[in-house]
Amino acid sequence: MARQRERDRLRLDREGLEDAAVGEGLDHVGVDGEVLEGQERVPPVRLLRPAYPGACGRGRIAALDCSTVVKWFDRTPRDVTRQLLRHHRVPVVGDRVLLQDVRPALVPFVGQALGLELDLVAKAGRVLEQAPSLETQVALADVVRIHATRAGAFARILDGEGVEPEDAMRPFADATRDFSNLVEGADWYEQVLAIHVISGLLEDFFVAIVPGLPEDDQDAMLRALRGESAHGHLVRILQAAIHATPRLSDRLAVWGRRLVGDALLQMYLAVNGPDDSGRAVPSQPRLEPAFNDIVASHTRRMDELGLTA
Repeated sequence: MARQRERDRLRLDREGLEDAAVGEGLDHVGVDGEVLEGQERVPPVRLLRPAYPGACGRGRIAALDCSTVVKWFDRTPRDVTRQLLRHHRVPVVGDRVLLQDVRPALVPFVGQALGLELDLVAKAGRVLEQAPSLETQVALADVVRIHATRAGAFARILDGEGVEPEDAMRPFADATRDFSNLVEGADWYEQVLAIHVISGLLEDFFVAIVPGLPEDDQDAMLRALRGESAHGHLVRILQAAIHATPRLSDRLAVWGRRLVGDALLQMYLAVNGPDDSGRAVPSQPRLEPAFNDIVASHTRRMDELGLTA
């Protein structure tokens, strides 16, 4: 943010905010301000403006002029997630959708799910190798087995359609690789939490969207998604780690909030498909309300760990 102060006025240049928002991939930027004049404190004022056309990267936005002191509140990852999910009072072309109203094509839907599941298998295998105790190794071996079983079930669905699993995964390969790198985690604890958070979010999402598949294919997908769960193993591992090292809580809470935003992009990709570069093509305003229940379930899982979502 570029700032230039002249006498009793503070001019805030929106260009810095635009560039920062574009760098984070956000389409909407919310701003709060607290205004004070001279030495006399006045009640906090929320700066309300009409919706900015083309919020990020689509034309410049006029700079705001505020009184002497303006406090810009830093946006935490949690706030960013709320911004992504909240209802926007802006005109939207077309009706808002529910996930059960989405009609994904079976092969790309299962292909993306398979690629993401295999990545979870690989991540679980890596944390298994680095597990700090034999008990944790045994639990993580079960996590690997459960996710590998689910990946195998997805592959069999594709085989039944006469499609090679690798062919169904290929259009999503770059996006899945990028996603995997984003959620890698800085250490063993963050890596375990990433498996827990990502698997929970994606499972809830894919279950919610299954009703849009052809009826003959719904049962097989639900059996794969609602089979044995690694949830209990991961919760016990994380609870034990947090109990042993309480200072982990704050760091893991922040990491968990960041993971939600990255997972949302994969959900957009599942609904809209990739563009020519393999990137997600979100129709964000139409889909935001559909994710509320999924994020609510994530919040309950974080509460179970004693972490703030």
